[in-house]
Amino acid sequence: MNEQEKPSLKVYNISSPDWYEFQLRTALGISKDQDPLLVAIHEVRAKLVVLFAGKEAEFEKLLTDLSSRKYTSAKELIRIFAENISKFAQSNFSLEELERRSRVPEHFREDQIRLNELLFFNIGRNDPTKIKIHVFPSTTLSIEEKIKQFREGLKELAKLLKNDSRFVGVKTIMAKSWIVSKNPGIFGRLGFQILEENEKDRILEVRRAVISCEDFKKKYL
Repeated sequence: MNEQEKPSLKVYNISSPDWYEFQLRTALGISKDQDPLLVAIHEVRAKLVVLFAGKEAEFEKLLTDLSSRKYTSAKELIRIFAENISKFAQSNFSLEELERRSRVPEHFREDQIRLNELLFFNIGRNDPTKIKIHVFPSTTLSIEEKIKQFREGLKELAKLLKNDSRFVGVKTIMAKSWIVSKNPGIFGRLGFQILEENEKDRILEVRRAVISCEDFKKKYL
């Protein structure tokens, strides 16, 4: 395999273009029948209002500029948005500050529940029998701390599944992310089954890992 054939190693930290591109690609993939520009503007406003608190006027000016441009495709729109938002983030905040802000309560949707410094989750909007696990931006944490936090977060989730009546109908625990795609072996050792990629997974560059609720509780209680 020559250099041009090697897959690029994307940098998914919260100030990188790749991170913002992933968020936008996901949003446009879910809302594919809507105007890409409107979806992109709505997505970044909704997700970044807390992350960029204190710089609201400057960020709105950037969004106004991005909204006035002409884009030849959704792919170009995503790239230009991501590059410019990344520059804005890097020029106004440290990586540590951005990661800290991503974990504050104000950053959450009403249906999202924080487990610890690394993990949060929500019940599936279209399938209430499924819980979806998410990982906070955490490139400033050491590998050892990430593993520790991950296991502790899963144990905390298992306790909630056992004791909290809100989750009595849950049958499946799922992680769907680029993180699964990069680390399938780790999720396998954690008890998850890695599913085959479908077309949507390939477009979003993610993989899915699942485990039944009963198996999850047996492993982590």
